[in-house]
Amino acid sequence: RNGAGVSISQRYPVNVRRNSLQTCFESQPVVKRKQFISGFLASSLFLPAGISVAKTDPYTELTTSLIKNLRQSMDAEEAKKPIFEIRKIASDASKDTKQWINTYGNKPPIQAGESYNSIREVLSELGRFYQKNGPQSRLPQELIDSIRASLDAAEDALNSS
Repeated sequence: RNGAGVSISQRYPVNVRRNSLQTCFESQPVVKRKQFISGFLASSLFLPAGISVAKTDPYTELTTSLIKNLRQSMDAEEAKKPIFEIRKIASDASKDTKQWINTYGNKPPIQAGESYNSIREVLSELGRFYQKNGPQSRLPQELIDSIRASLDAAEDALNSS
């Protein structure tokens, strides 16, 4: 009780106290026990000398996803599937493309190198083609082959780094 004869619980209902505590901790990252333990066990503290845990960086993850989705789109284009199916398949590639351009379009990460140049080349080729011929146009086989070669080069560069 405080000096006025009113208890804290009477002045501040339970839900107000919980909400203030909740907002206090909302800005703190929540790490679940399983995530913590797996991260802790994966740390180099428990590994023999000379062995390291391969962690993929955000650039590699996004670029790998973009390559996979662009390949699926090229496969659909080459199979002469209907336009609506191709657009449905290509929507994931479109999302990855936008994210890749927004994140890495003008500032390549240090580790990027050849993969960065190959992906930029692919996106430029596709952009020029669709700008010239319209978004509903089918890709010619020569362009599909060129894009596949650039995607292979980008993937090889990612795997070799």
